[in-house]
Amino acid sequence: MALQLYYVATINEGIQMLPADLAHHLANVLRMRAGDSLLLTNGMGQHAKAIIQEISKKQTAVIIGSIENATPANFEINLAIAFTKNATRM
Repeated sequence: MALQLYYVATINEGIQMLPADLAHHLANVLRMRAGDSLLLTNGMGQHAKAIIQEISKKQTAVIIGSIENATPANFEINLAIAFTKNATRM
């Protein structure tokens, strides 16, 4: 199974506590257990593979081994807008 990516505000090596809403989602919705793996991102190009060390309904502790910096994708966005025939719809 592919690892899912989850957002956390900061990523630090070692043991890190996850936010309460993410801990609830992992424990109650996905029913993850200690020893399961997941990917974390901070939304600024850093990704880390984490292993759940301890999980409860309101708290989850993960062990983060290494942090990788992703290279930004080099792409352009072209946006096209179609005008309406009726000027009153604008």
